[in-house]
Amino acid sequence: MFNKFVFYLKEPHTANIKKKICRPHFSRLLLRMAAKRTHSDSAGPSDHAERPSRREQLFIEMQARACSQNHGPSFPFNPRRAPRTTATQNRIAENDPLIRVGNTNWCTCKNCIVMPTKMESICCRENRNTLSLIPEGGQCVTENRDFTSRCLKKSEIDFIFRVLGTVTRSHTNDPEYNRNLRKTAYRCFTVLAHGYLGAGIRRPIPACAVNAIRQTYPDPDGLYVGFKFAEDYDASDMALSL
Repeated sequence: MFNKFVFYLKEPHTANIKKKICRPHFSRLLLRMAAKRTHSDSAGPSDHAERPSRREQLFIEMQARACSQNHGPSFPFNPRRAPRTTATQNRIAENDPLIRVGNTNWCTCKNCIVMPTKMESICCRENRNTLSLIPEGGQCVTENRDFTSRCLKKSEIDFIFRVLGTVTRSHTNDPEYNRNLRKTAYRCFTVLAHGYLGAGIRRPIPACAVNAIRQTYPDPDGLYVGFKFAEDYDASDMALSL
């Protein structure tokens, strides 16, 4: 059945049509030719014989669509990767979550310590709020007098902790006393640097400030909990948290 309509391409009077085979209107031309041929070959006139069947029509359309496709190379112009600039390499390095872990190459105040995560591996000179706390001629936020008196003065932190202790009911003889003092000092530093943030809103503390607070209120076993967002804590810990 299909050969009945394909042989038209080989007839002499369709030579000009063959050259234009890839044009979009070729399928419509084939349909008209097929309808005329079917009508002349039929025994008697009928509406059904004047046009090709649905199956034949689909075949002609598929054949014309295949011819209209461009068979050139898939990639006539192969793109070339541009050489990486220093800025691009630095941007890629910043997006690498492990580029800061295990080293202090990112520190410019010379007082930061190695932190376990990229989020905690931040220097005081990288944040606008903490940078403004560095005294004139100083190198680190730990040189700020307010930081020293409000975050590293044990009597001050102990007083604030006792005020908040009405909720936690912790006492100085509690095994986690120093841990609670560290948490209180972290809160004081956050207020000093960023102001009041609201419940459940936290900001990573520069590694240099964390180091100073840990040295002032050390853990006897050297075990410290890193930075966590409020939703990362268990419900039981949040209920007992300051």
